[in-house]
Amino acid sequence: MFVFPYLSGTYVEKPVKHYYDPFGGYMNFLNSYGLKIHTPEDVEEGKNIIQAFRDRDRYEWEAKQKAKKAAKSK
Repeated sequence: MFVFPYLSGTYVEKPVKHYYDPFGGYMNFLNSYGLKIHTPEDVEEGKNIIQAFRDRDRYEWEAKQKAKKAAKSK
């Protein structure tokens, strides 16, 4: 039986593509932050930015889960 991960209470990390697709691709994502795809340091910085977004999403999800548990225990 398939269970949707978000219904099971398990965090599901969004794919990296989720973060750069709204910019029209990875190169546009980098350019929007003043980074260049042909510079290894810039590409690494772009990866760090995406990781920060992923960390933020997980933190927000965990905060919502804690709030739900606190509301249930009242």
